Amino acid sequence: YNIETFSPALGTKINEIPDLIDERFKKIATTNKEQNATISEVLKAGYRRKLSDSTFQIISKAKVRVYIFEES
Repeated sequence: YNIETFSPALGTKINEIPDLIDERFKKIATTNKEQNATISEVLKAGYRRKLSDSTFQIISKAKVRVYIFEES
């Protein structure tokens, strides 16, 4: 069935891969502005199917933790 797991890379901006991650992500506070809205941890890999034209169909999105900037 060509089904495989995938995990987004740590440090990836979530707005670059919205179709790959669950929108109900867990948030981690950070005081580093550069980390804002980046993946800090992959909690559960996603599943996708490789199609005959070499594109992917997302079966389930990855569950992640995301850094959210908070001024101290």
